Amino acid sequence: MSFIVLFALFVYVFSTVTITNLHKVYLLFHFSMMLWPFCMFAIKLAENPKYQLFFVKLAFVDTALLTSGWLLFTIFLTGQAQFLRKKISFVLFIPVLVIALGVIANPNGKFVLPVNGGYVERTYGPIFLIMIMILVAYVGFSLYIIYMTLASNSTPRIKKQVANVLKGVLVLTALVLLDIFLNVVLSYFLPVIPGLTSLGILLSASLFIIAIHRDKIFDLVTIAHRDIIDTIEHGILVLDDNETIVEINYSLLPHCDLHRGDRFDMATFLPKNKPASKLDFFLHTYLEEPLERIEIELFHPRFNGYINIHAAPILVSGIVVGRIIVIQDVTKLKSLMDETTLQNEVLQEHN
Repeated sequence: MSFIVLFALFVYVFSTVTITNLHKVYLLFHFSMMLWPFCMFAIKLAENPKYQLFFVKLAFVDTALLTSGWLLFTIFLTGQAQFLRKKISFVLFIPVLVIALGVIANPNGKFVLPVNGGYVERTYGPIFLIMIMILVAYVGFSLYIIYMTLASNSTPRIKKQVANVLKGVLVLTALVLLDIFLNVVLSYFLPVIPGLTSLGILLSASLFIIAIHRDKIFDLVTIAHRDIIDTIEHGILVLDDNETIVEINYSLLPHCDLHRGDRFDMATFLPKNKPASKLDFFLHTYLEEPLERIEIELFHPRFNGYINIHAAPILVSGIVVGRIIVIQDVTKLKSLMDETTLQNEVLQEHN
């Protein structure tokens, strides 16, 4: 039953939203959640112990991948792009791969052993305990990232989104730990109580779906792509309402050392050798009046020419959720205008 409901939610998300990178991460995460209840059902359905063992291993390999997928989803959601650098990613995800290999190998029954000749009821070995400790560490690290976001200067909208997703992971973690306590620690004293982990997965997935659609967690980049990025060749920056870069196009990369997840500071980006009054008016409007569209034209050393900077808000239901900054190279246009002005002056002198 849990598998059917999770599959229905998967189809719902896939069919009702525009797929962005963050959606792709969530859909992979959701798909891995679907495998656990499917495997639990298949274990009871299969009569051959070999097939039962296969589904037991698949379920726990999926659990390891689910935990790492949750961590990846958390990193994407909170914008903590520094954790996705190659060296850090290697350290983060290697333990899960090692545990998955240990589960698959099951050397001398160190992970799981059958009870009464089958794996419907089973006992777990030291690899299972090591796996649980590693997965708890992953969940703890995910919660730490969420805590960093909630304790930071992020806007209330971002904090609300993260808080809603936090409810999902707490529900899932609580029911998984309860499942382990009742069905592993107290297995000699209590009968098996099935479905606790599946229930936790189902409830957490439901909370994630509610958060996605009620708070529009994934809409920001979609709106920007639809309006500008896919139709314009100028430099594009998409910022969230905490001035964090969520999208940058290739036109800007040769001129700016900016990456997704970095915090964008307009005051630092602007050159310092321009008339203060002109820059002060632009910065004041940019910082204090986020609903206003504003632009400025100036010479920028990084571009070795004149650029036009246009900043506009991204609105969802009348609420500012970010900005689109368009940077256009107007050096040639300004050169043509200057040349035309010079020719007009020469003609006036001749006249």
